Amino acid sequence: MAVQITMSMGKGCAFASPPMEGWMVFVDGVIEASIPLLFVDLIGSLTRCGDHGLVAQFCRTRLMQFLGKVSMAFYLSHWVVLVVAKDLVASDNPLVPLPLALAPVCCLCSLAVACLVERYFETPIRRLLQG
Repeated sequence: MAVQITMSMGKGCAFASPPMEGWMVFVDGVIEASIPLLFVDLIGSLTRCGDHGLVAQFCRTRLMQFLGKVSMAFYLSHWVVLVVAKDLVASDNPLVPLPLALAPVCCLCSLAVACLVERYFETPIRRLLQG
């Protein structure tokens, strides 16, 4: 039996990982809603350390600044990429998961779409609203 991660809407599966000892793990709203709690320590340590420390220095790197800039667009657009990938690759059965090997491809495509959304929608709208 494969381990499957279900989409938040409850239909279909995003990706399937290798089989695990006959039990299935489903991610539902409770787990997804509790993920921000994992970052409480990180936020506290960044607040206490200020600009010093390895975590603060890592967060100031160009890569992290870029990821922070496109994070909202990534959040909004990744679902579209997953749906398109599912339509292109998977069968008509909504319960058939995408192959786990497509996860990096979907992440890169989502990042590309997020860059476009941030550049051509978010930034112009932000400038328009700021005056």
